[in-house]
Amino acid sequence: MIIVPTGIQNNKLKFCKVASRGKKPVESEWHKKPLNYEQIKNWTENGGNYGVLCGHEGLIVIDCDRAQLSEAVQKKLPETLTVTTGSGGKHFYYKCYAIEKKIVLTTDNDIHYGEVQSTGTQVVGPGSIHPNGNTYISNNEKIVEITPTQLLETIKPYIKTQAKEITQKKNNPNQISSLRLTDIMDTTGFKTTGSEMYGPNPWHGSTGKMNTWINTSKNIGHCFRCQSGITPAKAIGINEGILANCSDTITKKQFKTILGLAIENYGLPTGIKKEDIKIDDDLESFKKKVAQNIIIGQTDTATEQLTKYISEKYKFHTIKHNEQPDMWVYQNGIYINLGKHVIREECRNILEIAYKPQLALRVISKIEADTGIDEKDFFADSNIYDMPLQNGI
Repeated sequence: MIIVPTGIQNNKLKFCKVASRGKKPVESEWHKKPLNYEQIKNWTENGGNYGVLCGHEGLIVIDCDRAQLSEAVQKKLPETLTVTTGSGGKHFYYKCYAIEKKIVLTTDNDIHYGEVQSTGTQVVGPGSIHPNGNTYISNNEKIVEITPTQLLETIKPYIKTQAKEITQKKNNPNQISSLRLTDIMDTTGFKTTGSEMYGPNPWHGSTGKMNTWINTSKNIGHCFRCQSGITPAKAIGINEGILANCSDTITKKQFKTILGLAIENYGLPTGIKKEDIKIDDDLESFKKKVAQNIIIGQTDTATEQLTKYISEKYKFHTIKHNEQPDMWVYQNGIYINLGKHVIREECRNILEIAYKPQLALRVISKIEADTGIDEKDFFADSNIYDMPLQNGI
């Protein structure tokens, strides 16, 4: 006779029949035919083992195969119903409603520590007999509820890390990480407890409507179905169709595209500040476009934009000779040999903190190529009595 502990004689929990001294359910599609305690009672009284179905009523079981994981759970999580298995492992029973898929706890060096059992899985219940003859022993504690944050902090060292994504430094107002995740994600249906939010994944949904967690103070999220973290950059990538789902890794090329979209569609500052004096709306828009192209790595486009703008604002002539070309610019009614200085100054005024000398040199090179003139033609005097006046006559 198998005695089911009173702590799990709860009709809200679900069970399945397991063979005597066995670990596997005896019925096919057992996960689709959950039994309550009254339905399993006769089976266990006749010596059959039983399984506790995870996922019902938020039940998860941290199934520890190694002592390091057991010690971490006992150190970081509250005491709860705990079962010592017939083989000497530990089953820690918790309620955590955001988990709707089993999490395999295997590190990067392929050491397996256990699993977090959830929807679609079962664990052999306390009181059952292991194939080796040992009994699954319970401490008879109540099942305690924990938050996704508590769970993640505990199991994080035992989860394989994904390929490194392109990221930015934190605490910079011009970085994607400064955008609030809750402003990017659709949090309809989410419930808030302190700085934590739980709800259905906005991109692929949720059967239990609780598979996604957001920590608003840390500005991070986690999808428990995909077993993947969610950052502001990843959320923008999924929103805009650059990424297919939460488990996708952001490549360098994708990150540049996401960065541009963050500026264009999500209000990410470019780092360009308005002048103290009033700035023309068209010029302000132009500044933003140039800065955006620089940030996303489209330097060639930014160079062309600057070249066109400066060439239309000023009239240049570049003297062709064997030495370093002289660039003359028309100002105050006369040409002066300060063309390169004017270009650098304009680039600095437009780009402000985004200014780089190398970019100004590229603009100078393009304008030199576009405005070349022979020295004799530029300095030719058609009339020695002509005088340079303010209006250029």
